[in-house]
Amino acid sequence: MTRVGYKDLRGYLTLLEEKGLLRHVSAEVDLRHEIGAISALSLDDGGPGILFENIKDHPDGKLVVNILSTTPQVATAFNTEEDDVEIVNVIHHGKANPIPPKVVGSAACQEIIHTTDDVDVYSIPTPIWHEEDGGPYIGTTAGVITMDPETGYMNSGMYRCMIVDKNHISVQARGSHPVGAEPPGGQGGHVDILKWEQQGKNAPVALAIGMDPMTTYVTAQGVPSKTLQHAEYAVAGAWLGEPLELVKCQTNDLLVPAWSEYIIEGEILRDRRTPEGPWGENADIYSSSEAVFLMQVNCITHRKDAINYGLICRPNQDYPKFLTGAATKSYLMSKLDFVKDAYAFPRTGNRPLTVVSARIRHPDQVQQIVDAIATMPSESYLMVKPLWLVVVDEEADIRDPHDLFWRFTLAVRPDNDIRMTEAGGGRYGVVQMLVIDATFRNKPEMEWGPGAGATEDPPVATTSKALRRRVRARWNELGLS
Repeated sequence: MTRVGYKDLRGYLTLLEEKGLLRHVSAEVDLRHEIGAISALSLDDGGPGILFENIKDHPDGKLVVNILSTTPQVATAFNTEEDDVEIVNVIHHGKANPIPPKVVGSAACQEIIHTTDDVDVYSIPTPIWHEEDGGPYIGTTAGVITMDPETGYMNSGMYRCMIVDKNHISVQARGSHPVGAEPPGGQGGHVDILKWEQQGKNAPVALAIGMDPMTTYVTAQGVPSKTLQHAEYAVAGAWLGEPLELVKCQTNDLLVPAWSEYIIEGEILRDRRTPEGPWGENADIYSSSEAVFLMQVNCITHRKDAINYGLICRPNQDYPKFLTGAATKSYLMSKLDFVKDAYAFPRTGNRPLTVVSARIRHPDQVQQIVDAIATMPSESYLMVKPLWLVVVDEEADIRDPHDLFWRFTLAVRPDNDIRMTEAGGGRYGVVQMLVIDATFRNKPEMEWGPGAGATEDPPVATTSKALRRRVRARWNELGLS
């Protein structure tokens, strides 16, 4: 893989700015709700990344948001063409060809060091993102870095973390974990922490904030950290095109990304839990946890003029969940030559409503698509088996809800074209999937129009895409802009 054109978050922001994909906001903004609202509205507009440079009560603080939320931004991060399927191909290539990280003796993230009484997490400009949040959440894009005490392998996971007080942070690592809980199988920061606790020890932990976009992206991905040493770091290196540089923490033995903006070092207090939340989730609801890990902060290091990087969690958020549809499309097209496109609606949760368009010419082709989905591997925020699967004909505009609802009302008979099926295991357990066959063809019961029930194209009275493009090109000339 070729090297990307940056080494850290700042280099990436420079590239975004050169492409007009980043805006500076110099007007004063408030961390309490206002920054979250600005971030949310800009995401809904498909807007650029935003760098806040004048934050109330933080005269020297900076915060950046919305920098991995659109195809042009993610293509810039991965150094690819602006094509979602091409980005997915690069992601899979990097996962299959990891590059081990390298340890350096000194690092930019340790230019300034705060320890003991000088530690104050509130010094980092951290928003209260949603109006009903229980507090400021400093862990939204951060890598929560832990170590397996048995293997010494590092894990970097993206877990929500709320500031409790100046030197304590809650760490919600995959839900609540009662004191004395056995380490589950599998992998993740919670497994590492429970192993340390089982040994009667505090677990070393660090939050890396403002990492480069490749390390940020991989932190939320499921990579084989039980079999690959420092797995997230190795995959990030593959996407960067060179080994990721790590540095040892000041107060523990964890290795953290050397070019991060902030590193918060500490330990998870054994046999201690704390409530956290509420927190506005990506399903547009608030949730909270009764017993999550409690981190004691022992040290904060950071770069000069450090930049916090955070996100507001919601259906449209600053993480490329839109690649789910592209990953599904790439997989289906590799298995079935009659599949034309796939799209996962980003506002439909972690198990999205997925629409597949295909050249349907005989009745069992819809079932072939269902069977292919059932065998599709599961990858966090990438290939996700849907809760709802809709199959439509090849000419459908699968990104237009109006077109889809039109097809539902004309082509779907509830007693014949809707069914539940089991689609195998996925990230969220066994998937029960609702399948809607919204195709027109090979349905002899259809009674409208010439050629009804035939395999030929139905008489769809709509404006062609080519004509729409041609007319839209004259919109200003016609005075309709």
